[in-house]
This record gives sequence, C-alpha cells and structure tokens, in this order.
Amino acid sequence: MLKITNNAIKRLSATLREVAETPSDCLRIVVTDDGPELIVDQERPDDHTLERNERLLLVIDAETLEFFDGRVLEVDEATSLLVLS
Repeated sequence: MLKITNNAIKRLSATLREVAETPSDCLRIVVTDDGPELIVDQERPDDHTLERNERLLLVIDAETLEFFDGRVLEVDEATSLLVLS
C-alpha cells in the first residue's frame, strides 16, 4: 500500500488547484521511463482514489499501485517537492 502524509495531501491539493481545468480533473500517478510522475487526468473504472473535502485529488491504477507498495509519498522539507521514500 502507498502511504501519503498529510503534508503531501496538502501539496497535492494545492497542485490540483493550480492545474485543474475542469471540476472532474484530478492528479494521477504514472510511471514513465524517467520514473514516477503526476499528470492531470480523469478517474477511470477500478482506480484507487484519494479524496479530501469532497474533491477527488489523486487516482492510481492497481498495477501502478503495486509498484509503490510499502512506499511513502511525502514532501521534502528542503525543496517543498513531493517525493517517494
């Protein structure tokens, strides 16, 4: 299971407010050749979701979620960036 810290949830919320173009937009974690990335997307059937304050923040498909099993999404205090540990 991917764990997400409260600070990371706050950062995700702020990021989504900056990039969302429609109310149904959310962030999705994907794995590319360069590593994990966040993209703007829509919820799909069978996605795992994270909601806060009645707003869908983050989605991740089951296959990608397995890749992050046991990891923590958090904010690096030095850079204020989201990082996986």
